[in-house]
Amino acid sequence: MSDRTSYSYVVTSQKPTAVTCSVAGHFTSPDKINLIVAKSNHFLVMNVTAEGLKPVRECTVFGRISNLLMFRSLGASKDRLFLLTSKYNAMILEGEFSEDDKFEIRTKAFGNVQDSIGRPSTTGNIAIIDPQSEIIVLRLYDSIIKIIEITKESRELSAFNIRIEELEILDMCFLHGFDAPTIAILHQDPMGRHIKTYEISVSGKELNPGPFSRSNVETGASRIVPVEPPVRGLLVIGEESIIYMNGTDDPIAIAPSIIQESAVTCCGKIDPRRFILGDESGNLIGLELECDDAANKVSQIRVDHFGVSSIPEALSYLDNGVMFLGSRLGDSHLLRFEPPTGDSGRGSISVIETYSNCGPICDLCVVKLEKQSQAKVVTCSGAYKDGSLRVIRSGVGVSDMLEFDALHLRGVFAFHVESEFDNYMLISMEKSSALLKLNEEIEESRIESLQLGERTVWCGNVEHAQIAQVVESGVRVISEAGLSMVADWASTSAITVASCNQRQILVCCTKMLHYLTIGRGEVKHVKSVLADDELSDVTVHPLFESGEDSHLAASCTWNTFSAHLWKLPTLEVMNTIRLSDAWVTRSICLLTLDRTMYCVVGMGEGSIQYFSVNPFTGEFGSTKQLQVAFQPVYCRPVFTKTGPGVIALTDKPCILFSSAQKLYYSYINFKPLTYMCQINSKMFPNCFVLAGGDFVHICKLDDIRKLQIDRVPLGETPHRVVSQPTSGTLGVIVYGRCRMEGPNTYSTAFPTVHDKVKGLTYASGNKFSFAPQVGQECELYSFVVCDINTIEPLWSLRFRPQEYAVSLVSGQLGDDPDHYYVVGTAYVNPEEAEPRSGRLLVLKFSKGQVEEVAEKEVKGAPFCLRVFNKKLLAGINNTVKLFEWAQVNSEGLFKRELRPECTYHSNVMVLYLKTRNDFVLVGDLMRSIALLAYRDTGIFEEVARDFNLFTCKRNSGSVEEDRLYLTETGMMHLGDFVNVFEHGSLVEFQMDKESLLPTEGSILFGTAMGAIGMITQLTPERFQCLDELQRRIAKAITSIGKIEHGAYRNYATERRTEPFRGFVDGDLIEMFLELDEEQKKQVARDFQVGASTGSAMAEWLQLWVGTDDKGDAIMKTLSVDELTRLVEELSRMH
Repeated sequence: MSDRTSYSYVVTSQKPTAVTCSVAGHFTSPDKINLIVAKSNHFLVMNVTAEGLKPVRECTVFGRISNLLMFRSLGASKDRLFLLTSKYNAMILEGEFSEDDKFEIRTKAFGNVQDSIGRPSTTGNIAIIDPQSEIIVLRLYDSIIKIIEITKESRELSAFNIRIEELEILDMCFLHGFDAPTIAILHQDPMGRHIKTYEISVSGKELNPGPFSRSNVETGASRIVPVEPPVRGLLVIGEESIIYMNGTDDPIAIAPSIIQESAVTCCGKIDPRRFILGDESGNLIGLELECDDAANKVSQIRVDHFGVSSIPEALSYLDNGVMFLGSRLGDSHLLRFEPPTGDSGRGSISVIETYSNCGPICDLCVVKLEKQSQAKVVTCSGAYKDGSLRVIRSGVGVSDMLEFDALHLRGVFAFHVESEFDNYMLISMEKSSALLKLNEEIEESRIESLQLGERTVWCGNVEHAQIAQVVESGVRVISEAGLSMVADWASTSAITVASCNQRQILVCCTKMLHYLTIGRGEVKHVKSVLADDELSDVTVHPLFESGEDSHLAASCTWNTFSAHLWKLPTLEVMNTIRLSDAWVTRSICLLTLDRTMYCVVGMGEGSIQYFSVNPFTGEFGSTKQLQVAFQPVYCRPVFTKTGPGVIALTDKPCILFSSAQKLYYSYINFKPLTYMCQINSKMFPNCFVLAGGDFVHICKLDDIRKLQIDRVPLGETPHRVVSQPTSGTLGVIVYGRCRMEGPNTYSTAFPTVHDKVKGLTYASGNKFSFAPQVGQECELYSFVVCDINTIEPLWSLRFRPQEYAVSLVSGQLGDDPDHYYVVGTAYVNPEEAEPRSGRLLVLKFSKGQVEEVAEKEVKGAPFCLRVFNKKLLAGINNTVKLFEWAQVNSEGLFKRELRPECTYHSNVMVLYLKTRNDFVLVGDLMRSIALLAYRDTGIFEEVARDFNLFTCKRNSGSVEEDRLYLTETGMMHLGDFVNVFEHGSLVEFQMDKESLLPTEGSILFGTAMGAIGMITQLTPERFQCLDELQRRIAKAITSIGKIEHGAYRNYATERRTEPFRGFVDGDLIEMFLELDEEQKKQVARDFQVGASTGSAMAEWLQLWVGTDDKGDAIMKTLSVDELTRLVEELSRMH
């Protein structure tokens, strides 16, 4: 193997999407309700508004978030956050707005509460805070609880331990209404489950007996919920009953049938007397305590079924009947609870907004079709009724509505006449313009007052039901009523560029800049000024939300490579910035994103430069650059349902947008563009007109996101997915719970993929005669075939009970020209510790249905399958077997069958197989991995083995014994469980010859929390450069909770901890783009890159940045701009 495998670059293409916890409160300010949602290693702060949830800030944490609490200290006006990570880093966070109105998260106190000894609890971390917000109680280890005192003065969070008798604590909560901090615990022992209460003596650091206890509550009790004053007490929620107790009055219990259907997973509080419960089936159940107000006693418990949603992990009530449901197994939702209506008297729920979740990703495949340049990734996501396939594409998808040709294009514009919808489109050409009318059909039209004999520079609707047209000779204003020209302004020289809002126009004639205003039936010339250089583009800021005129405009120049900020109406220069020494500034756009005004400039070499603008002083912020393409960029403002943005028209068009006070860009999956406009007509609602060269497309754009995710619901848990481009299909293994209704007849509680397929059959043969009784539940596995383009389900092959489909592969076998699916199944007998038998089923999808071609019985469960040199490789229990696809003569008929060729033992349980050339990598349940070589003699030979690693390579030492071991070359804590690796990439990235990026290898991985990442390989010199960069960035940034990057990424198991090495953390590297100018300078100070003469790295240094030749070595000190370009290119890989 090459040494290149020793150095890897790992980066997240999609952050984790599964919600682990959420809280609501007043975090940003006393008068705003906020929702904070935690997703593995990051959390999102959002404002609750009438329009829904609006992102405020997204924060990355160097750790996996296990607990999140919101509290308000005595005398404070707003809330704070307590956050705990899986590595026991605790912190208290506070939000505040900076002087430039940006929301920042400050760490008020922090510390690590890990013990050197102690057994981590098997039931997970528990964190609770007392009602007075004075102490935090943590249960991290068995038999121990930790106490953290909250003080305003201390910056360090320290905890002391108190030993507790109860070993297995299932849940804890603070009780209300007691003078001393009092906790209740739900614990389990061999005798059952019990409730016990304790008073906490902080001064004495001990637990004292509490006000009450109760032994032997329901054996299925899983959580306890405190009840606030005036009634106080707690609720014990079980699998069959709900009990209210307070230690004084008799307990009140109910056993509603709705909670007996599935186990309760979470509880959200609406107010002191009302709660919402969510269960494993997605049922949302309202619970209300009906009280005797005079005696402050609970008289009864009432439950109502509101409806069904995703399986909840967290429930946070916001306001006015709106609640956030966060899910780990399905999509999260913003829900509205509707009041009871009709005779039933029951309420209901409606979905306001849905937030996509790809987790947990059990498997994925990369699909790249011949006619499509960009690949898509199909994942097995979710579980149970929320199981689905997710189709993930990089960039913004485009759906064509109409296409036509147009020669010598110079612009496209849309406007409306006496209608709320656009009903005209104007096409500008070199020396003329053409008008199209949009009715039920598109037809050429003419409006006499429009000047069609010239090139149109700008055209659109303005105030007072008027249309403005800017042509080379001047400006025309036309009334929509009567379509007569009501005003005009003539230019003394040809107009080259123009910009307009509802009542302000800027036009440019080479160096001369004119400012005009539009009124009812008039266009008024206000001011003209002669610029120092020819202007390549101009922009006027849109009207302010108050309706006031804009007082700012901007322009860029041809020869001085500069941008100017102009004050309106005087046309005084407020500020100037030089953006390049060599590349022309081709376009400019001035707009407000997330309450910050930006100036965005498109450059001649394919980059975008942008900087913030102070609208009052004209002061510019630090300039940031995005290298998005290779041809000149034309920036134009756009307005989408997600808010305003900038579209960059170039050879690789993209959209720049803002989210949570950060700017992102997403590529548009389309050909090179030069012109665009937005159109909203009856024929083409909320569409874009995209043009370039000699074509015009009217199309819809998908939601503006970096990744486009489409959901294909299955209603069952997806287990495996593979693609088969030759048949144009995907193969998917799914499984779910069913109820036996009769022979080969099963019913499900929810709609499933089997209800949508065009055909359904049952697999032949079954080794067991077991069949569930009518009315009995069982688990059924199925093989489903879907269309590779539309992901439409086509056919379902269902297996009978006790036959579990555990593996799947697609490929060509032997000299057979056909491509087959092979499904590996195991016969599961409840009396056996592991399956002793199974089969390999060879299937062919032909003529719209699945055909069984061959079957091979095996002794065990084939947990993994691979096509290996046109043979079938299977991991069956503790063996690796190779089968050839042989042709045999059976009674005069030729047929195909799987014939064993060779077998390799020496495993405990083979779970994974990967192949390359004649090598096989075996992943074992207990014995880590082994590397096998397939010899010409038809046998497998073990050539290397390892027992604990993340990345490794074969030892090439001279001693034969050393060669039998795989050497660890890289270790890194990822913070998530990786379920699948697959070769491929989300982005069709084209590197130029000057790129510093690695040029080969790309592996995608999917995780349990819904993240998709990429690993690629680096040369030693490139690794050294990026390793130094990540070290400097880690030193320059101030992380949330003051957690060191190295401590977060260090490789850790229960038995050992090793330093993070052999990897470059791409997520950290890309944080460089978010640093302020001073931090970037700190990182770049004396940053030297070295390379040996003649190496690829040295060639890059000579081509791109110039060098300081040092004989046998080449050295270069990189500037901030050069580091920025490097990081931007790295970000384009994924």
